[in-house]
Amino acid sequence: METKRDILLYNIPQFANEIPVEVIRRLAADCPRIIGTKDSSRDMPRFLHTINVLRKTRPDFSLLIGCEEILYPSLMMGGDGGTIASSGVVPEPIVKIYNDFLAGRHDDCRRVQFKLLELIEVMLKAGNFPEGFRAGAALRGFEPGPSRQPISEKEKGFLAEMQERMACLLKECGFPEAARECSVSRTDVASMLARINRRIP
Repeated sequence: METKRDILLYNIPQFANEIPVEVIRRLAADCPRIIGTKDSSRDMPRFLHTINVLRKTRPDFSLLIGCEEILYPSLMMGGDGGTIASSGVVPEPIVKIYNDFLAGRHDDCRRVQFKLLELIEVMLKAGNFPEGFRAGAALRGFEPGPSRQPISEKEKGFLAEMQERMACLLKECGFPEAARECSVSRTDVASMLARINRRIP
């Protein structure tokens, strides 16, 4: 089958069968229209193996990460960037990590990467993916509309609580438009995160 469109392979084993690195290599060798891959496996060793294999056979192949938590480490090891859910909520610090990396400002990259970890954790655990990210986008002034996923009243209550915590974290990250939704202390946020981690493996 031929196509005139460029194709990006998407490895996300949480929701679909994993694409083995060898399969990516063969597809990249046989199909010039396959121009890259996005890896959301959260598996840094696998991503490094993908980089090592593909750079030898397709130096032009685009290697993107899908996990915010390892954006900067993936850039350090030769990745090309990322297409990540939090870009719809906090694009500014995501772009800052990328630009600071290109400029060699590694201390700034590390600082922003660590600053984002707590916010990302809350968005991931606020409900069935991507509900936490939709709630975060709403705090930034977007109107994502109602979810297509069925949500119980208990889940709605938990999501509302998490959205308030998200607002406080966004405020700390320098986004004042979220401050109006924040009415809890920093200690409450830390306590909430500990509670989430006990509830969700």
